Amino acid sequence: MKVLFTVNFGKDYFDSLKEDGIEPIFIDPKTEKVDMDRIRDIDMMVDFNSYDEIDIDELKNLKAIQLVSVGFNHIPFDKIRKNNVIVSNYKGGFGIPISESVILYILQIYNRSKLFYELQSKKIWEEHRHQGLLYNNTVTIVGTGSIAQETAKKLKAFDTTIYGINRRGDKRNYFDECFTSKDMKELFSKSDIIILLMPDTEKTRGMIGDEELDAMKDNSILINVGRGSTLKLDDLEKHIDKFRGVALDVFEVEPLPKDNYLWDKENVIITPHNTGFSEENNRLLREMARESILKVMKTGKPLNPVNMERGY
Repeated sequence: MKVLFTVNFGKDYFDSLKEDGIEPIFIDPKTEKVDMDRIRDIDMMVDFNSYDEIDIDELKNLKAIQLVSVGFNHIPFDKIRKNNVIVSNYKGGFGIPISESVILYILQIYNRSKLFYELQSKKIWEEHRHQGLLYNNTVTIVGTGSIAQETAKKLKAFDTTIYGINRRGDKRNYFDECFTSKDMKELFSKSDIIILLMPDTEKTRGMIGDEELDAMKDNSILINVGRGSTLKLDDLEKHIDKFRGVALDVFEVEPLPKDNYLWDKENVIITPHNTGFSEENNRLLREMARESILKVMKTGKPLNPVNMERGY
């Protein structure tokens, strides 16, 4: 089976694939001109976003694309549908690092870590005794997919009550109860922590705006580690001071412009779309790619086929 990689997993990895009957081809389309004759007969791609440089229509044997990302709104939907290509994303791979980052954000906010880091940088010993606790709080997670379930699993160690919001209100592991979006504002009104973990779809874009933010409790915590399009930052500006803390890893526009109001807010933690990465990231990606290729060889389908209509 011939597989094109546009992500460099290293010579040793590519050599090891040959033992499984896989013929790997590595090309970096961002730094070298793509020779279409060399890749025209590939059966599968392992890729992030090379569709400006590689024309899917010319890959007549292409059966599947394994993405190294969770999101896939950057792929050429029309060409992929026309050629009956199955797309698989990196579902589950980001659950551990993102969920650990969520716990870190919450504890940093409750423990006023930004204040203590600032005092330390100035070599000031100054006691502050009014830290909060994560223990026994109520959490609402908007989205109940694999990352949300991993997050809920970790939060359970703190004896929290966890509510989830999904399309049908279906129960999910580690959640006490799940509801639909029509119950969202009521849940927000009684939640100490709100975590946004939604995909980027037509229905989720702008989902959290003025009304939803107004419904959130004073002194609560708001975290977005899903998609920047979910949260309207212009509306957040009106409500920002009501929160004990806001932690944002994703934004409507990235990089976040230097003149954005968020940079100057003391109760805001900003990270650069970074929570899904760790020292283990490449190893996990390599394992996932191999497993997905072998699954295509055996069944014709990759590891985590996505629903392009739903957007996840």
